[in-house]
Amino acid sequence: MSKNLISPTEAKVKRTREMGKGEMGKGVIGLEFDSEVLVNKAPTLQLANGKTATFLTQYDSKTLLFAVDKEDIGQEIIGIAKGSIESMHNLPVNLAGARVPGGVNGSKAAVHEVPEFTGGVNGTEPAVHEIAEYKGSDSLVTLTTKEDYTYKAPLAQQALPETGNKESDLLASLGLTAFFLGLFTLGKKREQ
Repeated sequence: MSKNLISPTEAKVKRTREMGKGEMGKGVIGLEFDSEVLVNKAPTLQLANGKTATFLTQYDSKTLLFAVDKEDIGQEIIGIAKGSIESMHNLPVNLAGARVPGGVNGSKAAVHEVPEFTGGVNGTEPAVHEIAEYKGSDSLVTLTTKEDYTYKAPLAQQALPETGNKESDLLASLGLTAFFLGLFTLGKKREQ
């Protein structure tokens, strides 16, 4: 199988895409070319509305990043105002057809005014619910305020907690007695 390889005759913009927000609310766009490009003199792009897009940095060997204003969304890039974009393969650089991305299909997003909701369903007035006044002995508000639900911490106790148990006292006294009896027998053995 053989392929007829056609060498490119120019470096053209493959696609433009939004890359996020830059400094001071400006949008960042990326111009991706179909072959490697290089920037030696920072380019400024001329837009169809007379404004410009400022070069920020080279993202990779085929993508350049530019800063644009929000109002430039959808504008066509008509050329390079100053600076230059050079092809790594000594091809002419073509910006034809490139646009500042954003909006729907490169146009500004439409803003639709919606009137404020004033009525009920299907143009009828909403129902008004009236609640009769409570006439009991105590009102509901005073019933809830009579009970005090605040947390009250227990008073500090001055007694130390009881540790151990009574059996340990008995064992301690037996152990002490056995210790002294052992010393007494050692003393007797030394005398002999």
